Amino acid sequence: ACPAARKANTGVRSTKVVQRACTAARKANTLQCEAWRFPYEPRRANPPCSDGPGAPRGAMSTVQITASIVAAVLLFWAVGAHNRLVRLRNEIVQRFGPVQTQFGLRHALLMQQLDALAPVLLSAGPRLDALRAACQQAEAACAHARARPGTIGATTSLRLAEDILTDTRARLPAATAPITEGPDLAAQLAQADTALAFARGQFNDAVCAYNDAVRQFPTWLIAGVFSFRPAGTL
Repeated sequence: ACPAARKANTGVRSTKVVQRACTAARKANTLQCEAWRFPYEPRRANPPCSDGPGAPRGAMSTVQITASIVAAVLLFWAVGAHNRLVRLRNEIVQRFGPVQTQFGLRHALLMQQLDALAPVLLSAGPRLDALRAACQQAEAACAHARARPGTIGATTSLRLAEDILTDTRARLPAATAPITEGPDLAAQLAQADTALAFARGQFNDAVCAYNDAVRQFPTWLIAGVFSFRPAGTL
């Protein structure tokens, strides 16, 4: 009986070993098939949040989108503010053209007046010479301001030269003898003075508009970066 029992136990053990081997083979075959079917699919437990540090590189967070919108708005505002300052500064240059024209016309009339008064006012030679020098100084100051319209130094020099010329003209004595071109020349000078005052007013209005824009917040930030300096009036 003992040999028979031993053979039976041996058969049972062999059957269990075979079953275990078959089960292991099936599992190995299943894993191999899954790896063959999905070779490039990584395994991950939980997908990362789109707003967290592990978000995909191609996605943009809410903070990034908001920052991009704010940066675009600031850029468009800076370009608009710069273009406005350029336009106002060009307006100053354009407004100085009529001022220079009227200065030239009045200078020519004053030279005619000096030539007409020289034979009559023989005793007022120094005053006539002072008027001629004041006219030359004003003409030179106008040419200097034309090269740099709106610059505080140039406009201040022209304004002072104009004040000196006005004072010198007021000190000129009246002619004791009649002058042939006296009435017409006086009327032309008065008209030239009026036209020059009007041109200076338009120029000063353009300068004030530009200075207000330069000093306005936050435009003065752009003005400081691009060297937009306040201008001077006449």
